[in-house]
Amino acid sequence: AAIKTATDTISWGDVTGLVTSNGAIKAKTDTIDWTAVTAIKTKTDTISWADVTGIKTKTDTITWADVTAAKTAALAAQTAAGSAETAATSVLTEIGTGNIAAIKTKTDTISWGDVTGLVTASGQIKAKTDTIDWTAVTAIKTKTDTISWSDVTGIKTKTDTIIWAEVATIKNTIGSLTSLGTQIDALLSQVGTLSALSTSINNLSGLIGTSADLAGANSLFGKLATINANISPLITNWGQVKAKDILSGINNSSLVTGSPTDACGLLTVFGKINCANTQGGDTSALTEQANKIYIGLQQLQEQVTVNGKSDATYQLVKDIAENMNGMKKSVAQVSQASLPPEVVQITQNVEAVRQTLQKVATNAGVTGVPGQGIPSSATMDNLQQQLLELKRTTEIVKNAVLSKEGPVVKTWFENGKTKK
Repeated sequence: AAIKTATDTISWGDVTGLVTSNGAIKAKTDTIDWTAVTAIKTKTDTISWADVTGIKTKTDTITWADVTAAKTAALAAQTAAGSAETAATSVLTEIGTGNIAAIKTKTDTISWGDVTGLVTASGQIKAKTDTIDWTAVTAIKTKTDTISWSDVTGIKTKTDTIIWAEVATIKNTIGSLTSLGTQIDALLSQVGTLSALSTSINNLSGLIGTSADLAGANSLFGKLATINANISPLITNWGQVKAKDILSGINNSSLVTGSPTDACGLLTVFGKINCANTQGGDTSALTEQANKIYIGLQQLQEQVTVNGKSDATYQLVKDIAENMNGMKKSVAQVSQASLPPEVVQITQNVEAVRQTLQKVATNAGVTGVPGQGIPSSATMDNLQQQLLELKRTTEIVKNAVLSKEGPVVKTWFENGKTKK
């Protein structure tokens, strides 16, 4: 029934056409070499069709796209092998020319254990590179990418001609000059703080006067000269001196001496001493001598009034003259000490700066720096003037060093000007 069902759909007319003498089957089979078919049969009779089935089972699992990729990779490897062969041939040509031996000489000294240690996970290279901020490296690259290296080469060409020893010398010279400028500024500051003291010094000098002042001069030396003019003749002419002459000398000397309570402004010895105190002078020795003269005059007047001219009177006159000579020495000491230690030190420092500036300029080949020292009688005003001149000269020398010129600097020192 099943066969009939299957064959019921066959068009037997077509089948009849296939098997006729001119049918399609005949046309196909007429060309077959039946001896070959026999040979094929002989070969296939030995085939174990169970093995064929097994092979089919194995090959059914193959991904033929992978096979194609493997073939492509094999062809690439073959090509690479050819390139490697060419490179190897090139290396072989180097053998015997000394190049390979030179490389070996260099690499023989390498401690490969150290190299292995460097590239391990905990090696030194990793330890160093782990701390690198690679974003910063990227930023540096971004900056350097914009550099025109041809410009850099041009700069190098220019700097290659620089004599760096000369640059170092100039740098040291400029450093020395800058240091001198700093010292000068510091000295100017000190002079500025002592400006008020300068006025006091000048005032004190006016109050004291000089040892050449004559009697009647409105100075401490002048007052002492007046006392001396009244006391000295008494000693010189004691044989002819009368009591009234002694009293006259006492009165005139007392008027000039004044009293210890005399305020500054009174035209007496004590008035001058008190003025000197207000100007910062050390008048302790002066005051002591003046008190002796003051007391001596009082004692002398009392002695003459009571006893007239006598040996005791003569001794008192001599004591007064001796105290007056001592006072002159004390006045001279105050005059010499009127320039305070600060000013003396500044004067010495200014001279040291001048000498250093002259030496630096000479070493740099610059001429015309002042060679004249500071006068010993330097005042605050001319110290300030000299410092300003040194500051200006320092800048001139600095500019000359930078421009490699050597100007002749005409300065206040060379002109010999003095500001009173």
